[in-house]
Amino acid sequence: MNRSADRIRGGLSGVTCGVLAVTAHGWAGELPGSAALTVLLAVGCAVGAGTATVVGRSRFGLFTASAAGQFAAHMLLSASAGRSDMPMSEPGESGWLMLAAHALATLICVVLTVAADRWYRALSSTVRTLVRPFEPHRVHGELRIVRTRAVVRRIAEHLLGAISRRGPPVSNPAAFAL
Repeated sequence: MNRSADRIRGGLSGVTCGVLAVTAHGWAGELPGSAALTVLLAVGCAVGAGTATVVGRSRFGLFTASAAGQFAAHMLLSASAGRSDMPMSEPGESGWLMLAAHALATLICVVLTVAADRWYRALSSTVRTLVRPFEPHRVHGELRIVRTRAVVRRIAEHLLGAISRRGPPVSNPAAFAL
């Protein structure tokens, strides 16, 4: 369990849910006021808190929380804009466009959150490895050099072969006199 990754995932999914909900409504032609944005902050916090738990660790749980957040954000933004219709109740052009915008926002939210979660886990694992103090592996037990008789015999043969009774040649002045 990695609590810091859960918190990062929760914060990111809450922020992206709110931002993409506003973007979806802007794409459909409705921009919210400051009161709606303030209440939308609570929706983003709820989505972030939901995905920061065990539920957000699975992709299905993350998708469910993001879809619920988009639905709640849509209802909130539609109510603040004076609209009370749901996209599926009147399948007009604006309703289908709003549904497509929120569906796309949900998918983008999930993809961004999963990608950021993977990136954060890889980066934090690398940083933890780099800043960990170096500890060489310790040898358990007593360190002994094992010498067998065959090894000692080979060493002795090499050393004895290098020692000989024969010395360098003696220069004989008679040998050079011709």
